[in-house]
Amino acid sequence: MPGVRWIAGLEKPSVRRSLSVLCGATLIILVAYTTWRRADLLARISADSNHVIDQEFTSALCLHLHFQISSRALQLVSQSAPVKVVVIAEYRGGSSFMGEIFNQYGRAFYWFEPLAYHFQEYLRAEGKDEHFVYQHRNGSFREANKDLQDKFQEIMYDILSCNITHLDQHVMQHYFVRKWRKSVKLIPYQKCLDDDVTEARIRSCGTIPQAYCETSQVRVIKTIRYLVGMSEILLAKDPSIKFINYVRDPRGTTKSIMDLEGKNVNETSTNIRALCNRLYANHMEYERLKVKYPDNFYELRYEDLSASPKKEAADLYNFLGMELPRDIESWIRDNTNASNFKFGGLDTMNRNSAAISSRWHDGLTGDDLILITKHCTKALTAHHYTLE
Repeated sequence: MPGVRWIAGLEKPSVRRSLSVLCGATLIILVAYTTWRRADLLARISADSNHVIDQEFTSALCLHLHFQISSRALQLVSQSAPVKVVVIAEYRGGSSFMGEIFNQYGRAFYWFEPLAYHFQEYLRAEGKDEHFVYQHRNGSFREANKDLQDKFQEIMYDILSCNITHLDQHVMQHYFVRKWRKSVKLIPYQKCLDDDVTEARIRSCGTIPQAYCETSQVRVIKTIRYLVGMSEILLAKDPSIKFINYVRDPRGTTKSIMDLEGKNVNETSTNIRALCNRLYANHMEYERLKVKYPDNFYELRYEDLSASPKKEAADLYNFLGMELPRDIESWIRDNTNASNFKFGGLDTMNRNSAAISSRWHDGLTGDDLILITKHCTKALTAHHYTLE
C-alpha cells in the first residue's frame, strides 16, 4: 500500500534528515515571527498611554495566549531556565537604586515590594509600629506570626514562578502595584485596570504581567519586609532562587529617614536600634547560608554600588550567570553621574551616586554619630564600615 511504503520510507537516513531540516526551518520561522510580533506589541503597549492593548488583541486574555505561544516556541530553541532573584534590603537603604539595576533591563520582570499589603494589614490589626512583625520595641527579635510568614512565602513563590493570575487579590490591588511606576512591566497592567479593581478586571488584566513574567530572562523581587533567615524556606521549594542581601551604612540610612520624615536622631533611636539588630542578624544568617548554599547568596553594599556602579553591577550579574546587559550599562552611565542631581522624597534617580552615598558625613552631628554608633557597632563592624 502507498501509505505503508511512505511510512517505511522514514527509515531511510536521507528522508529523516530532510524532514529534520524542514521541521527546523519551520520552527525558526515560527520563533522569528512570534518574537517580532511580541516585541512589536510590547513596544506599542508601552508607547501608547491611551491604548492598553492593540485592536488586534481585543482582550488581555488574547494577549496572554499570544505570549504563551511565543514563549513555548522559544523554549524549544533555548532550554536555559529563567534566573530568579530576591533582593532583601532596608527602608531608605538605597534599594530603589538597586532595583533599577534589574528594572531597566528589557528582559527582566521586576516586582517592587509585593509583601507590602499583608505586612501593613498585620501591623494595623496589631496596632503596632513597623518593627513589630519581627522585633520587640527594644530591638530584640520575636517569633513572627506563622500565618503571615506562610503568606509571604506563598506570594514570593507565586511571583517567581509566574503564577501571577493566582496571586492574592489584595496584592494585585495594592497601590504599589496599580499606581506606582516602580516596576516597568507592571505599567501596562495599571493601564489595563484603569482604576477598576474588581476581581474580574484584576484577573483579566493580570494576564499581562503573567505574559511578561513567562517570557522574561530574569525574575526579580525587591523587598524590605523579609529577613535573610526566612529564605531557606523558599529555597526548599525552589533551589534555583538567588538571594541578595543588600545593605547600607546605618548612618546613611538614618540620615535619609531624618530628611524624609523631619525627625532628629533621638526621635528615631528606637528605629536605629531595631535597624542595626536586623542588619547584624541578616549578615550572620547570610554568612551561615552562604556556606551551605554558596551559589545562592550574595551580599552587596550600597556604598560599593554607588562608588563603582558598572563594576559592581557586572559582578552582580556575573553571580547570576550573566553578562552585564547593554541597556543596564547605558542606564548606569546616564543616571549615576548627573551633574544636577537632586535629593529628597523617594526619588533615587538622576543623581551623582557616590556623592549621595557619603552625604551623611556632613549631615550628622558628633552627638548623632555617637548615639548611632552605640546601637550599631556590631552591624558596622560586620559589614566592614569604619566606626568614625
